Amino acid sequence: MDFVDGKPLHSSAYRWRRFLNWFPLGLTYAFLYMGRYNLTVSKNALGELMTKADFGAIFGAGTLTYAFAFLINGPLTDRIGGKRAMLIGSAGAAIMNVCMGVLTWLLLTGGLQFNMVLWFSLLYAANMYFQSFGAVAIVKTNSNWFHIRERGTFGGIFGILISLGLYFAFDWGQMIVNATVANPKELSLVQRGLRTTLFRIVLPLTLLGVSSFLFYGATHGFSPMKLVLNTVPFGALLAAIHALRKRRTVLYYLAVVDGLMLLKAMCGIAAMRWF
Repeated sequence: MDFVDGKPLHSSAYRWRRFLNWFPLGLTYAFLYMGRYNLTVSKNALGELMTKADFGAIFGAGTLTYAFAFLINGPLTDRIGGKRAMLIGSAGAAIMNVCMGVLTWLLLTGGLQFNMVLWFSLLYAANMYFQSFGAVAIVKTNSNWFHIRERGTFGGIFGILISLGLYFAFDWGQMIVNATVANPKELSLVQRGLRTTLFRIVLPLTLLGVSSFLFYGATHGFSPMKLVLNTVPFGALLAAIHALRKRRTVLYYLAVVDGLMLLKAMCGIAAMRWF
């Protein structure tokens, strides 16, 4: 490697490839931060529904989990690699945030009675467990792309990502709160909006998606079994849309969110692996 004024000299192709590696990974880490501190914004928006004591218990459970998770996820990341660790962390954190969003909706609509502190503590702790993959994975992956004399630059970029994540959490998060209905007197609008979203947006898009997939598969030589397996998640989504017309338990909502994702992954893997 050549050096200029004590700094390593990289080719333009290397710098471009490093950017393609760093940029999506960095944005992923920033959005992980958003999924970590959006709880503070939610607490302020919920007001008396989530007291300071409730917030302290939930955030404390997440913080303890985050601290001890490094003891597990650090060695695990060394074993499976930074790429897989980041994928696991970002996917897991996304699923946990979706589940907390579902619980928030149930809390606001009053459609179900549950122990808010317990459920939020469990989900936020699981969220923070997956969050702990982020810092370990990003250092593991990108340290190989920066020479030891460039580690200061690496640290500067890392700091920018943290600030960007905080911006996403507090500024974008507050804009999301401002753009949604949180007034209990207007919750009927939320319920009507849910039905409108399900049957006028999600349902037509699902039908369009399955039609497009079947057309693509038929014109590109997909086997019948591959078509069937990849169509199963669409059928499950249609069934979920129909079932969500009525109020359900917390476990039902969580099972729908996680179950559809798991089903889609399993069907896609099976179709590509064996058919």
